[in-house]
Amino acid sequence: MNSQQRIMTQFIKTRLRLLIFLTLPLFALAQSTYLPENSKFDHFLERMGIIMQTNPDLNVFTPKPISRKLAVQIAEKADSLHRVYPYDQFYHLSPVDQYTLHDLLMN
Repeated sequence: MNSQQRIMTQFIKTRLRLLIFLTLPLFALAQSTYLPENSKFDHFLERMGIIMQTNPDLNVFTPKPISRKLAVQIAEKADSLHRVYPYDQFYHLSPVDQYTLHDLLMN
């Protein structure tokens, strides 16, 4: 291998390292598994905690922020209770609550 080939090989290796070093953080960005603090869903989840008082996931000692998985489970349970008992005063969801529930599930 002559010196020109070595220089070219070293140049390629340096460029590849630089490319990897600069593009790696782009792939490391990820969405958090928790709902953001003070989101519009906090009020809804607090209301669901009042409605579903026996749910241990929504008691006062639940650490904040709440994971998205737990929030979806709570929303699905609230939706199913609303569908099973549509005229019950306790499990009935207002149109605003239904919109927030749908928005939470879409998020």
